[in-house]
Amino acid sequence: GACGMGLYYLILTLFLRITGPELLEYQGIDNASSLSAVNIGASLYVIKETVLGYFFDFTNGISVFTITNIAIFALTALLYAAAIIKNKLTVSKIALLCIYIVMMPAGACALAFVNGHIDYHNLMKMGFVTFYLFFILMYENFEFNIPKLNCAKAWSILALVSLLIFDHIIIANISYHKLDMAYERSIGTLIRIADRIEQMDGAQSCDSVLVMGKLPESEAYSVNLPPDITGTTDSYILRADDEIVDQSVLCNAINDYCGKEYKFISGDEKDNFMEKAQTDTMSNWPNKNSVKIMDNVIIIKLSDEEGR
Repeated sequence: GACGMGLYYLILTLFLRITGPELLEYQGIDNASSLSAVNIGASLYVIKETVLGYFFDFTNGISVFTITNIAIFALTALLYAAAIIKNKLTVSKIALLCIYIVMMPAGACALAFVNGHIDYHNLMKMGFVTFYLFFILMYENFEFNIPKLNCAKAWSILALVSLLIFDHIIIANISYHKLDMAYERSIGTLIRIADRIEQMDGAQSCDSVLVMGKLPESEAYSVNLPPDITGTTDSYILRADDEIVDQSVLCNAINDYCGKEYKFISGDEKDNFMEKAQTDTMSNWPNKNSVKIMDNVIIIKLSDEEGR
């Protein structure tokens, strides 16, 4: 891990010096090359909250996922304690084992040391599979001297792993079902917006789109499944404009699904145009005056802009 991060830092530094681009602010990427965002205390806090929040999240009540994790971790601890006793490990080996255990969360969340304020999405938690691998390895790598205990151990591991896999199958199906509902809901709204634009005078000559605000509940990206699944929502997938990554989901969706080639207006140009067009007098979607055309620009007001 350390060698990988070092190589990444070297390649990134060379790339920036050769090509000279500016890194995005997203997830602290702009500070990654300078190491100015390194904060050990904040990083350790992120690691603790990420690991505990993933395996033992009770904020929405008891779930099969969290109960299964508790059982797996408890049985893993018991089996390794039995292995230590059976193999008569020395104090130094036990100490080394404890160091490994303590460092496992840090290894699984190594990106937290690059940025102490990183938001760990589910897609970034592949390293967490290590916690389950140590449990599965005990299926064949450790034997009790009592046959009945070996049988109980094998069946317990098989049952818990099967339950974990089945629970993830259910979670995946719920996630895809929610996403399908959000897609249908969003595509219906998109068609309504495109139809409203086409009915307005001067729409044919427009080449740009200015989007204000966001649809209600469109900021959510998880339906609070244990664990949270990145991107899963039961509301809208027509997000608010993200100027950090230079993206307007609504504008791109109109271009992709309605055959248009609109550019989207953002930043200072957006602020100036909003003031010029007096957008504060417009109503929010889907009211009649929520869509306006001015200077070949289509203005769509989904809600009041925050911080503008």
